[in-house]
This record gives sequence, structure tokens and C-alpha cells, in this order.
Amino acid sequence: MVGDLWVGVRTSRGATLGLGLLACIAAQTASAADCPGHPDALGTSRTLVVDPREHPRIGSMQYAETLPLGDHEVVLTFDDGPLPHNSNQVLDILASQCVKATFFIIGSLAKEYPDWVQREARAGHDGTWIAHPGLADIARAAFDAVMPGPNQLGVLRAEVNVTPQDLLTVPEGEITEAGLRGCIRVGVQYLESWLRGNGCVPLYHLMEDAATAEICRAQLWQWLRHGARTSDGQPVTVERFDRLLSAELDRIHEEVGAARLTHGVFPTAARLFEQMTKRETFDEFLTLPAYELLS
Repeated sequence: MVGDLWVGVRTSRGATLGLGLLACIAAQTASAADCPGHPDALGTSRTLVVDPREHPRIGSMQYAETLPLGDHEVVLTFDDGPLPHNSNQVLDILASQCVKATFFIIGSLAKEYPDWVQREARAGHDGTWIAHPGLADIARAAFDAVMPGPNQLGVLRAEVNVTPQDLLTVPEGEITEAGLRGCIRVGVQYLESWLRGNGCVPLYHLMEDAATAEICRAQLWQWLRHGARTSDGQPVTVERFDRLLSAELDRIHEEVGAARLTHGVFPTAARLFEQMTKRETFDEFLTLPAYELLS
């Protein structure tokens, strides 16, 4: 049986950040009383409070210290929002299952879409993250406008009905040339910043990390290996990749300017990204060959 847990991470000022945890456990999930109108909802099974003064570093990839989770419990969060269309869909699905989660909102997007931040708060989600201390007041103000207390465990939305199958449906979409170009442009720029020691990179109004570059590189590699076609019917070939890589490098040069080019390592990043995309064997992780360039 699949159950959902909600974890509250309490800051020194008493605010609570919600971490949605998806757990595959043999236990009774939320009852009909916990989620009115939805007796089969996943629900919220338990609350775990973590004091950051005792656990300043929490994670599994970057840090060895992890949350005290049970067997098969997995942290579920939503990063880099709010993006109106996607965020609304996620909120509807979570609400239908009476599940609480954390939305790690980017400060610049919170400033651009304050109404969507407030919708997340009104839906019962009370957490965010910021990439710079200067954005703390912007993010906090959006939640304070509609959130009276330190958490919103009691906020439920019985009017939304989404089934567990909806949560498991594989998304569908098409491959476009714009998508090809975007994967190349973002992947190269992230890798270039990483090689210079910066692993958290703002690109095109989004805060990108290694996961974004991994997705870009993996998609391109798979499309080349499996003979994918874009929406215009044209195949994704090595020749097409080379042509688009050259064009996107020209665009990057125009966007970043001469000064940034002088102090950057764009040729190295582009060469590495190209090699990893064209290799017959998929590299296990993007940064493994990149580390060799730092030694």
C-alpha cells in the first residue's frame, strides 16, 4: 500500500517547511475522516519535526546525514517554481490526495508570480527556499499574506478528485527543435559554470543545478541512440546535433558578451558536452569526466 507522510522542518524562527514523503509501506493510510469525500486517498501518515540546529546538513547526495526515515520512505519535493501551469496541476493532485509537500520556490519567480505562491500557501503548503538571503522577505511576505500560523496541517481540499492512477501516468509530449536547442544551450552553460566552481547557476529565469544538465545530456544521448524524430518529422542525427551545437554556441557568445567569454571555459565545456552526448556508452554521471578536467 502506498502511504504519504508530511515532514515539518522547523526553523529557529518557528516557521515550518513541509517535505512531502512518499512511502511504500504496509500500513493503513489516511481514513475517510482525514480526507473528506476521498476514502481511498493517500493521506498524511505522520509528522516529523527536524531542528536545523541539530541537523544543519540534511540530504543523501551532498551530505551523509539524512532524515530519520523508515524503510522505503522517499523525500518528495517540488523545486524551481512557481510555474503557473505546472504548479497548478501539482497542487490539484496533492490536494485530491490530502498530501502536503514542500515547494522550493525560487525568489525571482516568487516575485514574478506572487499570486501563485499565495495559492500554494492557501492550499496548505507552507515552505519555500531561496538562493540568496536578500530574497527572504519577498518569499516570506507571500506566505504571511495568507498563512496565519507556523504550519497548515489542517488545510484540506475535498473539492479536488485525482486518482492514484493519475499520479502514475507517464507524461506524454513531443520532441521539438526548440527543445533540442534548449538542451544544448543550457547543458553547455551549466557545465561551463560547474568547471569554474559554480554548481548552482541562474539560466533564463530558472535556477539550474547538475540535475538539469543531466536531463539535457541524457535526452540528447537517447534521441541520438534511438533515432528519435522531432515534431517536424526530421530525425535527430549526429550531423543535426553538430549543426545545432555550433548555432547555439554562437547564441551563447552573443548572450554572455566578450568579457564573460574571456574569463570562461566555454570551448572546454562544449567539447566535453559534445563528447558525452556522442559516446556509444552512456556516462554514469555528468560530472565524472568533468572531474578529470579539474585534476
